[in-house]
Amino acid sequence: MRILRLFLKKGGHMLQCLCGQRSEPTTTTSEPQLKGIVTRLFSQQGFYLQMQPDGTIDGIKDENSDYTLFNLIPVGLRVVAIQGVKAGFYISMNAEGFLYSSEMFTPECKFKESVFENYYVIYSSTMYRQQESGRAWFLGLTKEGQVMKGNRVKKTKPSSHFVPRPIEVSFFPVALLRPEYLLLLLEQGDKALKDHTRLFLLLANTTIYTDNELCAFYEPLSKDGP
Repeated sequence: MRILRLFLKKGGHMLQCLCGQRSEPTTTTSEPQLKGIVTRLFSQQGFYLQMQPDGTIDGIKDENSDYTLFNLIPVGLRVVAIQGVKAGFYISMNAEGFLYSSEMFTPECKFKESVFENYYVIYSSTMYRQQESGRAWFLGLTKEGQVMKGNRVKKTKPSSHFVPRPIEVSFFPVALLRPEYLLLLLEQGDKALKDHTRLFLLLANTTIYTDNELCAFYEPLSKDGP
């Protein structure tokens, strides 16, 4: 029962953070948190994805620009939110396939993260796809570094292919994993939650960030998936 209460408490804390609400400062021990990734997303088109201060999304050649930094936040099974570090907005896709930046976290901010056969990573909207064919809508850049409509981006083309280049790890609220896996981590205590970054990423199936040693060590857990 204590673990269940703790689970519910963590889930509520995460939703509060994702909805943009600030919790009151506290002098007690901090909430257990897992680590997310601060990264740059390099497109096969030769541009780094960037979010400008006003929320404009496009590509830029300058790899040292602070506007190319994104928080890659796990929000579900192989699902991430992509938040501009400087602007603070989330990359979103609407029902017409247009990309926009959102100050608040909404379902349109969720992207499925998949590793394509050439080992590039592709990001597709979890909300929208072609109604007739069921084809996914993808995040993509043109050869000129402009964002494309999601329904015009194909997963087999360079426009949708990205290479995450992690810069550092950052703490984010506990993501909504399947309850039994979250409880497994909670039972190990606060220290385990902070130290097992790679285990968390493995359980979330974002295995591109894990190393072979940890993949082998936690293989019994990963077979069933989170």
